[in-house]
Amino acid sequence: LVDYFPTALRERFAATMAEHPLRREIIATQLANQLVNYSGITFANRIAVETTASVADIVRAHATTRQVFLVDEVWHEIEALDDLVDSEVQTTLLLGVRALLDRATRWFLTNRRPPIDVHEAAAQLQPGIAAVLEGLPSALRGDEAARFRARVDAFVARGVPGALALRAVSFGSALDVLSIVDIAWRAKVDVDEVADVHFGLADELGISRLALLVSGLPRDSRWHTLARAAARDDLQAAHAELTTDVLLSTPPTA
Repeated sequence: LVDYFPTALRERFAATMAEHPLRREIIATQLANQLVNYSGITFANRIAVETTASVADIVRAHATTRQVFLVDEVWHEIEALDDLVDSEVQTTLLLGVRALLDRATRWFLTNRRPPIDVHEAAAQLQPGIAAVLEGLPSALRGDEAARFRARVDAFVARGVPGALALRAVSFGSALDVLSIVDIAWRAKVDVDEVADVHFGLADELGISRLALLVSGLPRDSRWHTLARAAARDDLQAAHAELTTDVLLSTPPTA
């Protein structure tokens, strides 16, 4: 609501803006604009058809994703690369953020009872997500770690700042990150310990390779796309369940 108004008005009247007679309409317009700008004009309809969620719940899940992953900040950093990197590189980065928003929005719709309280969910999950993202380069194992480093290095070689490249590539592990933080919160276990078990299982059992194979499935029709998304979600859910079982059946580390 406050960000909708010019700076001069925000500085003078921020305290009274909550009483604006059109505050609900302004907020709804802002949220609709942000959803379309980040995820495209067909996003809400597509997710509604695929998940049966209401548009209001989709908007809440989308807004929650933006908050917990600090998407606005990353998006603006990518936009600031205009004329500094090839347009192809910039487009690839933006599409990566869009993929994060798509997958994480679905995750929230599946794993949180509606209606989602955006601020409560952000307060609960954002610190853990920040911690897992920061530790991701050292938490990944085997081939997955090598692929992660290669992608970061490739972006840096084409002019993307190192910190932004690292963040953008980390977004590709969004579903793992959400699972880890959710498991840690529910099981009352440190996120670092959950991440160690989660990525250790992915390497030892070949789950990372299975995820790559799922990503390679065809998307040349709507039904193929839906089948690919369902396979990815099923694999992620099984991985999260396995991680939880290992944590609950293993004595805590010293």
